[in-house]
Amino acid sequence: MERTYRQNRTAFRCSSRFGWLIYNDGCGNRRRNDRGRRQRQWNDVSTSRLIVTLLALLLISGCVSRQPDFAALYAHAEHDFEHGDLPAASREAQDGFQQSDKRDPIWNYKFRILLANVYLWQGGLRKQALELLEAPPPPELASGEFAARRKALQGSLLTIPDKHVPEAHVRLAEAEALALSGAPTVESEVLLNQGTLAIDEHDLEAGKRFLLRGLALAKANHQPWIETQITGSLGLIEGRQENYGEAIAHLNESLTAAQSIHARQLEASTLINLAWMHSAIGDFEDAIQKLNQAETLAENLTLKVIIQNNLGEAYQDQGQYSRAREEYSKARKLAENNPSYAQGLIDCLSGLAWAALSEGQLDSATSLEKDAQKALSQSNGADPTVTADLQLLHADLLRAAGHPDQAKEVLATLLKQKLLPSDRWRADSELANVYVDTHQNGLGQAQFEKVLKTLDSARASLTDVAQRLAFSSRESLFYKNYVEFLVSTGKHFDAFRVADRIRARTLNEQSQNSTKEGPSQLSLPALQASLSRRQQVLLSYWLGPRRSFVWLVTSREFQMVELPPSGMLDQKIGTYFQSVVNGKGLQDAAGQDGADLYKILIMPLQKFIPANADVAIVPDGLLATLNFETLVVPDASPHYWINDVTVSNAVSVAALTRHTHSIHPPEEMLAIGDPMDESGAPALAHAKDEIKLVSSYAPAGKEVIITRKDATPAAYAASHPERFRRIHFAAHGVSNQIKPLESAILLSPDAENSTSLYGHEIVKHKLNAELVVISSCKGAEGRIYGEGSVGLAWAFMKAGAHQVIAALWNLDDAAAAELMKTFYDGLSTGKTPAAALRTAKLSLMKDHNHQRPYYWATLQVYLGS
Repeated sequence: MERTYRQNRTAFRCSSRFGWLIYNDGCGNRRRNDRGRRQRQWNDVSTSRLIVTLLALLLISGCVSRQPDFAALYAHAEHDFEHGDLPAASREAQDGFQQSDKRDPIWNYKFRILLANVYLWQGGLRKQALELLEAPPPPELASGEFAARRKALQGSLLTIPDKHVPEAHVRLAEAEALALSGAPTVESEVLLNQGTLAIDEHDLEAGKRFLLRGLALAKANHQPWIETQITGSLGLIEGRQENYGEAIAHLNESLTAAQSIHARQLEASTLINLAWMHSAIGDFEDAIQKLNQAETLAENLTLKVIIQNNLGEAYQDQGQYSRAREEYSKARKLAENNPSYAQGLIDCLSGLAWAALSEGQLDSATSLEKDAQKALSQSNGADPTVTADLQLLHADLLRAAGHPDQAKEVLATLLKQKLLPSDRWRADSELANVYVDTHQNGLGQAQFEKVLKTLDSARASLTDVAQRLAFSSRESLFYKNYVEFLVSTGKHFDAFRVADRIRARTLNEQSQNSTKEGPSQLSLPALQASLSRRQQVLLSYWLGPRRSFVWLVTSREFQMVELPPSGMLDQKIGTYFQSVVNGKGLQDAAGQDGADLYKILIMPLQKFIPANADVAIVPDGLLATLNFETLVVPDASPHYWINDVTVSNAVSVAALTRHTHSIHPPEEMLAIGDPMDESGAPALAHAKDEIKLVSSYAPAGKEVIITRKDATPAAYAASHPERFRRIHFAAHGVSNQIKPLESAILLSPDAENSTSLYGHEIVKHKLNAELVVISSCKGAEGRIYGEGSVGLAWAFMKAGAHQVIAALWNLDDAAAAELMKTFYDGLSTGKTPAAALRTAKLSLMKDHNHQRPYYWATLQVYLGS
């Protein structure tokens, strides 16, 4: 029986019941137009009101001689509008507008305003909406709500093309005067639109002032829709200022509120903006998930264009260029049918150009850039972030075409402009690359360091662990270029140190036992002294898109070897991993795959690695999924590398030299597992014996055993795990690679019927343990970020564990029980965890039934500090 339990996790999809609002015609575009948008006052529609409305509509349809009940028809159209059925609302408002013409000028004007509002939210109908609003209201409506709303709508519609911005200011000022004189409930809406206009003009502080005033009024007037939009718009301001933690908090609050009032279009818009924020911090998977959710809700054509463009960018940032082109092409078809949102066409054309350039298709990229520039020239004006993006694209194309001096001129012009922080550091980064091209190495390194400081500043705004981890994936795109530059200029140790700078940062920050010693203080003498004390060899890997590297460090040596690009290595690693997981071994084709990887990853440095060496591996990228012990040494008698060396995995180089505050826990062993099968997982036949076995190695009275119904998630926290030197789990495990800190050890149900001890709960409980053993499936499987792999093993190290043993794939129950006996025997004789685990594996391999790596190679040692 394997110690794994499959849980079906389906992506959340929004119900069609959600309402109608959007607050951002250009929301969610990184490097694009990410502004807050407008809405109208919420009118609650009760069930009884709907019944009256439907009855009225029946009377209207059944008795043509009577004047229609315009109040009922308006209420029905408004209901559909508010709840997101824009096509129905458009038909009904159009019907009411036509029927009331020459019959009832007051209701006719109300339908006129409602229809213009529907056109605004549908997108692509700006001209028609403005035409409807040209007619002045009848004397009865010359002041009050509808007069103010007319001016507010005109102001909103005129903000879109830049040449009408002065007129938009006038209309919004007129709307504010009308609201103050006779329509106070419209004032918060006007303030929202004034805040939006200020954001469009990059006056973020003025925008914030308008929005905060509007928020106070919306709360006082009990206007949840406006309140929800303003909260989201405040989030967008924080995002533009790269205060991503605060931005995401605001937007999550807005999303929850939008869902609570069933505002479907507002929910879609907020999801797009959240996706933009998550993409900005490097959480591309979450961004794609939110964009897909928004796609099921959006009815506005502009939103649909934005969704496809942002999907294209998210895939492009992950290097999935064909998928990116597919999404950009969808956006292009939609944008061509939406001439009022010219920016959408510019965005998809520039996105297609970036994708082509990333694949080395210079002619295609140049042609697409010309198309984007032409679309820009034919538009009524675009957001400055769009023109900045096109300037960056043009500079990159000039570099690619061999004209770095011209690229430098474009970037110098761009950097003199008022830019968003994200556009500025992208331009700074591109300028560093130009210095590299022109062999101005001193300027290049200074420019790279400048960008590092900018990234550190942006990262500092993120207080959430998951967000900081995700941001490392965004940072890694820059780090790859910097390491490549340092190697190319012969600064191999600087490259080695910069590569390690990004690793395990979140893990090491505020860790329970570590000092504040940072990666910038890493020195070769200190590292070699540490390795000498441990009698250890270090291999640190770095995978790059153009070329990869491995650095070897021993007590006397520092060597660097160039490796193939990450794309080629990733394919080989993935193929070999699957063959091992599928039970293949030395005698299968997998043996040759293992030998090929050995030749690439180890053989160039083999002469510096003595027999039976203790080797610490710092992996990068997909190498975190590879157990180096399984690599095949291709000599006269091919064998697994485990026969030659002891292997462990370090989270970073700096962690090996980091001093820790030695705390000696009073208790020896916490053994928890063999849970009840109410968790839904099949029982583990050997878990009971394993728990009994491992606890027997502790001195009497120094162990705590928690099993069966008592082995609950709550029991772990209640045991005060910080008082144990060793902690051992024997239970099922599940891995979540989208939200890795929701990976869990499955135990017995507690009082709240929860069976999962989640990673995000593990990190909350301080540990002083020298060793944590997770004897369950996939405890080491995680999501790979720029700073390393994150899963259950990471969570225990974040809590303070010095070393963790965990499984990369499924753990066979019977093999695990047998292996643990030999492992703890080794520990009891004073062996290190890595040496004891190697001895146990070699012993298990003697069994003919367990010779394949699937049985013995899944468990690995992870060194925290």
